[in-house]
Amino acid sequence: MLTRLDGTVAETVVDGIPNNMAYEAARFVELVHGADETPDQQRTAAVLRIADRLRP
Repeated sequence: MLTRLDGTVAETVVDGIPNNMAYEAARFVELVHGADETPDQQRTAAVLRIADRLRP
């Protein structure tokens, strides 16, 4: 739901599959079995940089 500065509201419904965290669980198993964690760390660092820039 989006509330615009003028007070109007817009809502868009997007059909999609429920997030059951299947990918996250599978990735965790891969990491436990020795997968390279570098891509995960890089993705996390990128998200943190974005969050820092968005902070007022």
